[in-house]
Amino acid sequence: MALWLVRADAGQAAAAVDQDAAVLGFTPLEDLEGVDSLAAVTARVHDAYPHAAPATRATWAAGIWSFVHDIHEGDLIAMPTSDDGPVRFGRVRGAYCYVAAAPIECRHQRPVEWLREVAPAELEAPLVAALDAADRQLPVSRVLSAAPTLDADPPDAHPVLGALGRRKFLVGALGAAAAAAAAGVLRPWDTSSGHPTTRRATPKASRTPSSSSDGSGSSIYANWVRAENAKPGTSSWNLDNGGTNQIEGYASAVSAQQGDTLAMYVSTQAPTFTAQAFRMGYYQGQGGRLIWSSPTLPGSRQALPSTTPGTNMVEAAWTPSFQLPITPQFPPGVYLVKLQGSDGFQHHIPFTVRDDASNAAYLVQNSVTSWQAYNEWGGYSLYYGVQGRGKDFAHRARVVSFDRPYDKGDGSSDFLGLEHPLIMLMEQMGLDVTYTTDVDVHQNPALLTNHRSFWSLGHDEYWSTAMRDGAEAARDAGVNLAFLGANAAFRQIRYEPSATGPNRYQVCYKSAAEDPVARINPALTTVNWRDAPVSRPESIMIGQQYESNPVNADLVFVDPSAWIFAGTGIQAGTRIAVGVGSEYDRYYPEQAGPHNVQILAHSPLVCNNRPSFADMTYYSTPSGAGVFASGSIYWITKLSQPGPGSDYNPLAVAVTKNLLTTFGAGPAGERYPSVPNYEQVAGGGAAAPPTVQASA
Repeated sequence: MALWLVRADAGQAAAAVDQDAAVLGFTPLEDLEGVDSLAAVTARVHDAYPHAAPATRATWAAGIWSFVHDIHEGDLIAMPTSDDGPVRFGRVRGAYCYVAAAPIECRHQRPVEWLREVAPAELEAPLVAALDAADRQLPVSRVLSAAPTLDADPPDAHPVLGALGRRKFLVGALGAAAAAAAAGVLRPWDTSSGHPTTRRATPKASRTPSSSSDGSGSSIYANWVRAENAKPGTSSWNLDNGGTNQIEGYASAVSAQQGDTLAMYVSTQAPTFTAQAFRMGYYQGQGGRLIWSSPTLPGSRQALPSTTPGTNMVEAAWTPSFQLPITPQFPPGVYLVKLQGSDGFQHHIPFTVRDDASNAAYLVQNSVTSWQAYNEWGGYSLYYGVQGRGKDFAHRARVVSFDRPYDKGDGSSDFLGLEHPLIMLMEQMGLDVTYTTDVDVHQNPALLTNHRSFWSLGHDEYWSTAMRDGAEAARDAGVNLAFLGANAAFRQIRYEPSATGPNRYQVCYKSAAEDPVARINPALTTVNWRDAPVSRPESIMIGQQYESNPVNADLVFVDPSAWIFAGTGIQAGTRIAVGVGSEYDRYYPEQAGPHNVQILAHSPLVCNNRPSFADMTYYSTPSGAGVFASGSIYWITKLSQPGPGSDYNPLAVAVTKNLLTTFGAGPAGERYPSVPNYEQVAGGGAAAPPTVQASA
C-alpha cells in the first residue's frame, strides 16, 4: 500500500466528493487509458501545452503518468482541500478512467472511497513532514509506502520519475513514523475484515450557503444543471431571417419567477405568427433547449411609439399579444422567445427566470441596462437622437424605456455575443449557477450575499446606487466579484415606473447641469460615477477603471505566478490575439480604491492615436473576498464554442475555468491574497489617469 498526494484546486477538491474519485485537471488532454509509456504522455502534454516550459511539461507528464499507471487499487490518496485547509483521505477502488460525462476539469479519474477529512492541526507531525516534502510542482506524488523501500523499479528505469515522481521520503525513523501516522488516520474506519466502511468526507463549510447537490454546503456543482443540460438541445433558437421592422416585440418585465406570468407585446406585418421559448445553456453544444411553443396567434401592426418632449424617451404602449405563464417547466436561466411571422420574418425577445430563494454558488447578472442604453429603437438611445436626416449626441434621450423592442441583435441585443459564451461554459461544467438582471439587483441588492460569487458580464456600464451599494456590501461580506468585460459601473442611473410596471424607465442625463435631481439629492445625479457631484469612481469597487475605446489589441499576460494561471502553461509575455477591445480598462496607482491590486495582464495598445495599456486585475479584501476584472469587453467572446469563424481561445477558457472554480468555492482572498505588482510589471507607465474617452 502506498500513500499518494494528489493536488487539486478548490473546485476539483469539491468535485472529487461528488464524483467519488480522485481527479486531475489538464482539460486539453483527452482519454489516456491507452497511453502505455511516460514518453507517450510527455508527447501528449507537449501537444496540449506548447507554450509551457520544457521542464514544466516534463513535471506535469511525470505526475500524470503516476496518476494513470502507478497508483494501484488499495493505495491511499491524500488530497488537500485548499492550501491551508483540511486534507481528505481515501482508498483507491479502481483503475484510471476517463469520464466524458463529468465536468471537463475533472474527467481524468481514479475511483476512490473517501474515508476521512483531517484538519492540518490534527495530523501527526511525521505525516505532515512527509506531505510537505512532496514536490509542489507535481500534480501527483507518491509520499510513502508500507515498506522502507519506496520504488519497485530502479529510479533510473524512468529518469524523470526517478528524479521527480518517486522521491524516497520514507527514510529511517521518519518513514516508519509517517506510515504509522497514515495508518492512524484510517484506523477508525477499518472494520474487522480489513475493509473500510463507506464514509463521505465533510468538506469545509463555505462562508455563504450553496444549493450543492450533496447537501454539504460547499459543492460548486449542481445536479439539476447537469441534468438540465443533458436534455436534448437544439440550435433552432437561431434566426435565419431576422426582421426588426417586419416582426418585433418586448416582454412586460426583464425577468420573472416560476408562478409569474409575462405579457408579450408583438407587432408584425404578418397575419399570423408563432412564438417559441428557448432556455439558453450548453445542451451538447447546441446552445439552447426548446421549453414552450405557442399555437398560431393572430398578428397585427401595433401603434406607433410615442416620444416624450424634453427627455426624448421612446415608448411603445402596445396591447399584449399573448401571455406566457412561467410554470415549473421553466428552470432558472436566460431565455429567448423566437417570434416567427407567417411571412417568414423572425425576432427575439429575451427574458430571465430568477429564483430569489436560491443560494447557488454563482449569481450571473444579465446586463439589460446597457442593452437598453444603446437601444436606438424608435430613433433615440442614451447616445444618439434624431437631428434632421442624421443623429447626434445632443439630441439623445435622457430617459429610455423597457417598453419597446431591442433593435440590436434582432431583438437579443448583446446577449448572444457578450454573455451567452460564459453561460454555455458554466452550464457545460455543471456549475451551481442562477441568474438575475441589473433591474433585479437594484430591486433586491441584499440577495447578493446569498451567493459565493457575483458575475457581471460583457458590457455592464449602467448601475444604480442600490446596485453599487449592494455589490460593495456583498464584497465586504466575503462574496467574490467577477467583472468579465470592461467599462462596468461607469455611469449612474435611476429607475422610474411605467404603466407596465416598476423600474421600466431608465434615467441617465449624463450631465449634472441637466439632471433635476442634482439640486435635490446630489448623490443620485446621473453622471459618470467618478464625476462630481457623485465622485465615486468605479475603481473603488472593480480595482481598475474604464479608459477608452475603440481598440483592437493583443492581450499580454505578465504574472504567470498568479493562482489563476495554474495549469495553463501561461508564461510572461504569452498573448491572446485581439484579446483587448473594443473598450478597455486600466489600473493606475493613484486611482481611488484598493492599492493591493495584482496586475495579471498588461497589454500595450494605441487608442485614438494615444499609446496606453489595458489591464487584467485581481485584488483581495479584508473580508476574504476576491475581485477580478478582465479589463476587456472581448474576453467573453474568447469563451465561444470552437468552430469556423469562432473567437474561441483555449487559454482564455482555461483561465476562466480556474476563476470559476476558485470563486465558486468561497472567499478567494482567504486562499489567494493578491500580490501587488504594479512596479514590477508596469512601473514605467503613467502614474495618473488621463481624461477619459466617453464610452460609445
